[in-house]
Amino acid sequence: MVENMTKTSVKPRNILLTIKKRNEKNVTTIKQVYNAMSVHRISQRGYRKKMQQFMLLLERDMYMHWCKCEEVSNVVQDIFWTHSDSIKLVNSFNIVILMDTTYKMNKFRMSLLEVVGITSTGLTFSIAFCLLAAEKENNFLWALDRLKGLFVRVDSYLRVVVCDRDIALMNTIRIVFPETYNLLCQFHIDKNVKAKCKMLVHPREAWDQVMQAWGSVVDCDIVEAFQDRVNAFQVGCSPWPIFVDYVMGTWLHPHKEIFLKAWIDKVALRKHNK
Repeated sequence: MVENMTKTSVKPRNILLTIKKRNEKNVTTIKQVYNAMSVHRISQRGYRKKMQQFMLLLERDMYMHWCKCEEVSNVVQDIFWTHSDSIKLVNSFNIVILMDTTYKMNKFRMSLLEVVGITSTGLTFSIAFCLLAAEKENNFLWALDRLKGLFVRVDSYLRVVVCDRDIALMNTIRIVFPETYNLLCQFHIDKNVKAKCKMLVHPREAWDQVMQAWGSVVDCDIVEAFQDRVNAFQVGCSPWPIFVDYVMGTWLHPHKEIFLKAWIDKVALRKHNK
């Protein structure tokens, strides 16, 4: 049962839950499920190493892939892969793409860069994935050069790239796609601000008040009204100066023009006029 469910990508906890539902007296533990899944994967891989198995699966499913290796040891450092269907889609829908890096979510502690596109009907599709040995500009530069090579025509390059506040990635986007607008993801920003609010603002009853003041600044859609919203935010949150300094120094002063509505709502217009 574990082998069959592993083949269909069922999560370990759901496998265990299914086993328990079929037999309430079953005493299988989650560790035993993981062990059984590991044994099954090894039996499928045979004598091939994990990288060899990975390459085999990419070729089997007709993915295009590139690797960057160390010059001396020839050990793979970064690997980029995409599918031919994704290449067709990104050349048709190149207005807005999303980039996000997931950190240390695998046993090799490598970062996974995921590039996602958006169709004209608002649906998303995967463009490419890249495992990176480090989150440095050199690694991102190699990955984005591979991404740039997917475009058939020069005039079909990306117009807007949305990412989180990864400075190395943002710097690389400016180098590889100099004509592209780089905006910050509002979801990641709100998540970080809320985490800082819970850490720095006391008592807990004040959290809603503080986040409401922050939301008022974010929702400002008129440039001329922005400073008044900021002043109101600073006054309302004055009992927590460290939090105010964090918001002003980390987000509003350096990045307001690439995530606040008052500026980003005009990106399409500026691109058209240009």
